[in-house]
This record gives sequence, C-alpha cells and structure tokens, in this order.
Amino acid sequence: VTKLREHWDETNSKVMQRKTQLDAMLSDSQRYEAKRQEVEAWLGRMETRLERMGAVGHTADVLEAQLREQKSYHAELHQYKHHIELFNQLTQKLIAVYQQDDTSRVKKMTETINQRYNNLNTSIINRGKLLHSAMNSLHNFDRSLDKFLAWLSEAESSMEGVESEADRLGTRRDQGALRQPTHQLKKLTETLHLEVENHEQPYVELFILREVQNTLTAIEQVDMRNPLLPVHPTEIRTSISPSSAVELNTTSALANYATEVGNVLS
Repeated sequence: VTKLREHWDETNSKVMQRKTQLDAMLSDSQRYEAKRQEVEAWLGRMETRLERMGAVGHTADVLEAQLREQKSYHAELHQYKHHIELFNQLTQKLIAVYQQDDTSRVKKMTETINQRYNNLNTSIINRGKLLHSAMNSLHNFDRSLDKFLAWLSEAESSMEGVESEADRLGTRRDQGALRQPTHQLKKLTETLHLEVENHEQPYVELFILREVQNTLTAIEQVDMRNPLLPVHPTEIRTSISPSSAVELNTTSALANYATEVGNVLS
C-alpha cells in the first residue's frame, strides 16, 4: 500500500506539473495568436495601401503629393517595427520554453510575417527612389529646356539666314542654285545630332530634326515658281510640350533617329 501511494503521489505530481506547463503554454499561445492576428491585420491594411498607390506622376504637384504619401507610409512602417520585434520575442520564448514540443508551425508563421514586413519596407524604399528620380528628372528637364531654348534661338537665326538665301536663289529657277542652302541645312542636322548625343534630356531635339528634314525635303522638291520654305523656324517652338517626354525619353532613340536623318540627307 505504501509503495502504491508513493507511486500515486509521484504520478499525480507529474500530471500536475504537466497541467501547469500546458496552462502556461495555452496562455503563451493565446498571447502569440492575439499578437499574430493584430500584426497580420496591420500588414493587410498596409499592403492594401501600397497597392492603391498610383503610378509615378509626371508633374511637380503630383510628385510632391506622392512623396509626402511615401514618407508618411515609410514612417508608419518604421514606428510599427517595435510590434514586429515583440512578436518575434514571443516566438523565441515559445521555441525556447517548449523545446520538447513541435513549434515548427509557429516558426513558419513568424517567418511569413517577417517576410511580408520586409517586402513592404523594400517596396516603399524603392518607390521613394523612383519618385526622387522622377522629381530630379523634372528639374533637370526644366534646366535643359532653358539651355535648349537658348540654343534654339541661335538655330532659328541660322535657319532664317538659309531661308532668305533660298528665297534669293530660288528666283533663278535653277535647282543647282539651292545646293548651298541645302548643304547648310545638312550642317545644321549634324549639329542637332551632336546635341542629341551630348544631352541626357534631349527628346525635344527630335522635333527640330523633323522640321529640318521637312525643310530640306521642301527645298529639294521646291516649285521654282514659288520657292518659299513651307515651315518657318519659329514654328518649331510650338512643337515642344511636356507630353513629348512620355514618347521620347532615351538618348539612344534620339541618336538613332538623328543618324537616320543624316543618312537621308546624305
């Protein structure tokens, strides 16, 4: 009887210890689950907000609004990082305290949450870089346009001189007399080609190249009874618009086009 009682007491003690351990495990698991649901709900809201952010804008006011939105979003991510760290601490506690139990599911859920948070952080940082790049490009475009318009004034003067010369020589009804202004227009095209190669925001030059090509074609096909050039250089300005940047945004495309123009002229 004594041995039976001792065995009973020992078994009862182990059972009570296990019950205490299970009660503690249940409490820790409930805290973990509550925190997991809280974090996942927050991650879901942040992922939805990120998905709803529009494409990078093309105007200063839109870009400024998007930059403010990006900074606010990134700040909120940074502030919430403390909750992610607390959640990771809960996970590590469960793994350490209950080493004899299967905690693989807890590890996997925590890894998924950390990955989602890191993805959000990486995405908003990359969006910030894109927005800053777009804003810098916009500022660079404004500066480049000022320089280009100064250069355009000089090009207009040169083209007006060629136009006057063509008017004067055209009255001779001699196609050969137009050779000199044609040669000068070819020189202008070569200069424009260099402009394309030497600028990072040169898409507007493409429209000038088109006008030069049209002018040269008009000279070569001019009716000797009316040798006036059909396109005046000042009309070039009207073709420059911000929307042009959407169509032509690479130096290589412009350089290739200028090369094609040069081949036509030669």
